[in-house]
Amino acid sequence: MTGDLKEPVPWGPPQTLLPAVVAVGAVPVVLGAMGFTSAGIAASSIAAKMMSSAAIANGGGVAAGGLVATLQSVGRCPEQE
Repeated sequence: MTGDLKEPVPWGPPQTLLPAVVAVGAVPVVLGAMGFTSAGIAASSIAAKMMSSAAIANGGGVAAGGLVATLQSVGRCPEQE
């Protein structure tokens, strides 16, 4: 019975792992395209519009820990530099 493995691997087969790796790797690229860059929020971008809406909704400032602030933190990843 050597080499006859019947138990499934706990993390799943490689074909299910690859999409997850690609999705995680794509996050900084997608956020950069939206305007969340390591240099800050790009002017006239989707990120700028989101920040403007958040500031208006919060009476002039962007809430710490909110969606825009969190995406900006993730957008500052060193992979983008």
